[in-house]
Amino acid sequence: MALVKRVCRTAAIMVLSSMIFWGLITYFTLQHMLEDDSNEPFNFISTEEDVNYTEGRVASLDLENATVLITGIAGFIGYSVASKLLDRETCNIVGVDNFNDYYDVSLKYKRADLLSYWDKVRIIEGDACNATLMRNVLEEYKVTHVLHLAAQAGVRYSLENPLTYVRNNIQCFVVLLEELRRVKANSENGFVPHLVYASSSSVYGGNKKVPFEEIDPVENPSSLYGLTKRVNELLALVYSRNFGISSLGLRFFTVYGPWGRPDMAPYKFTESILKGGNITVFNHGKMARDFTYIDDIVSGISAALEYQPSSPLILNLGHGNPENVLDLVKIIENYTGRPAKLQFMESIVDLPLTSASVKKAKKLLSYSPRVSLREGMQS
Repeated sequence: MALVKRVCRTAAIMVLSSMIFWGLITYFTLQHMLEDDSNEPFNFISTEEDVNYTEGRVASLDLENATVLITGIAGFIGYSVASKLLDRETCNIVGVDNFNDYYDVSLKYKRADLLSYWDKVRIIEGDACNATLMRNVLEEYKVTHVLHLAAQAGVRYSLENPLTYVRNNIQCFVVLLEELRRVKANSENGFVPHLVYASSSSVYGGNKKVPFEEIDPVENPSSLYGLTKRVNELLALVYSRNFGISSLGLRFFTVYGPWGRPDMAPYKFTESILKGGNITVFNHGKMARDFTYIDDIVSGISAALEYQPSSPLILNLGHGNPENVLDLVKIIENYTGRPAKLQFMESIVDLPLTSASVKKAKKLLSYSPRVSLREGMQS
């Protein structure tokens, strides 16, 4: 039995080591592919001059009578975007979601049920990694816009289940890009749906400079989750350069609000305080987050869906005003009238600070976050 256990342990280590090895090979290979003949790196639109130049080369994509494919539609952000589009636009929506059990799946089904009351929405339970499904959806519904939100979330969870992140965050994105490439190849006029996809503030990793700007280096990831999101950005560049598929990536900063994910601090802390349980605070509470209310994020995404750059573009969507995590605890204490019971733990993957510069999003999308943390926690 001891021998069997040793063999199984050795096999598991070999599989994980192989996955990490090939993940790193993929990452640095993509980096190398993005170098041109002069060995100058190919960058996203990043400087003020680039932004000004680009503004003269973009097409506005009206959502009226459009068909928007939202992957991960039963998730927090997917549901919130779909709700706003259904309320304010005359577009149709088709959503794909695998309803995984990373958190209570009943919450996802409740969100989907609320959306299903609209005649303009069609929700399909399926896997975004299924190429045949994605091809059929794109063709059958004549999709004009794609909002790719489907992914495995969670920074700490990525240390426990790395293969899940490689599959759901990288493989599924490649499947989508390949199907968009197919649509373009089969189109008489080279049409390809406008692609907006979710990235994350986690790509900034161990960066010390704040606020985080899109031109900052992002080659020092602190988590596997952040690494997969950076790979998405590099893949978007490769498919733009080689196949003419432009895209707009959005780096989200700590999104919270109604119908949010129960594993996020605002919800976990509130529940623990109401139940008299302990709150786990990492790194002795010496952390600050750029908490961004869901309505502000949705307004940025909606604007991004109507903005198509001629080259791949990355934008931060945050609030631009980091708040200490312990201040969040105090806000919840004030609203609930109950004291928090704190326990402190160390974490190697939680960043000490996230802080978004949203100058580019303001310039290009008229993005203007309005809701403070205190106001957002009151809703």
